Amino acid sequence: MNSNQQAPHFVLHDVSRHWGEVIALETISLSLKPGECVAVVGPSGGGKSTLLNLLGGSLRTTTGQIQIDGKDVHTLSRGELRQHRSRCGRIEQGNLVLPQLSVHNNVIAGLLPHWPWWRIAWSTLWPTESQAVQELLKQVGLETRQWERASILSGGQQQRVAVLRALIGKPSVLLADEPTASLDPSTSQSVAELLFSHAKKNRATLVWCTHWISLIQSQVDRIIGIQQGKIVIDAPANTVSQEDMQALYQNSHERLR
Repeated sequence: MNSNQQAPHFVLHDVSRHWGEVIALETISLSLKPGECVAVVGPSGGGKSTLLNLLGGSLRTTTGQIQIDGKDVHTLSRGELRQHRSRCGRIEQGNLVLPQLSVHNNVIAGLLPHWPWWRIAWSTLWPTESQAVQELLKQVGLETRQWERASILSGGQQQRVAVLRALIGKPSVLLADEPTASLDPSTSQSVAELLFSHAKKNRATLVWCTHWISLIQSQVDRIIGIQQGKIVIDAPANTVSQEDMQALYQNSHERLR
């Protein structure tokens, strides 16, 4: 299994990302310390997912600079960029499991970026890391479903499998985009505890985009509020009030929880 690497230090300086005439992010600057847990909040379309894609190295800036451990991301070689992406665990709002594969193989997919080709080939012929997968499944109440097809799981169960896929490689960066959006309150709480436990145990950086701030505010170090592509809140989590959050969503039809 992949040995965890030191979480990187991110610095964004005057970063913008445009899609033609559409501005996703506009001249934002921020720094993320290694091991920091951050909530990113704000109305949909404000740029939260774009920020995650920039941090994960899957998207380039239109203007501005992103530094990862002091290196400009635009100067990284393909190998260096691939290495950075492999240490980032990404959890999407949609579960994105492969329904034709077993629960086990869906979780194991999180290790494939760290394996040589021969080990990947072997894993298609013979179960591997069975005990590690079983231990993770126990944490979300799916230990009896390891060898079942993912297609027969409920949407919420599939989302839990997707979370475990992101965790099994012990990433040093967790980029979570509404990871509990399809889950009931009880399961959402258990998934939140799992993600924060991983971050603390592995000293990983966690960036969590959400509209459900009450679920995680007491556990994050910092809250970043993004509105129309600009950062309007960047403060320690315990100093951000309900009034601040309501102002962030004032002109949005979305409900803040």
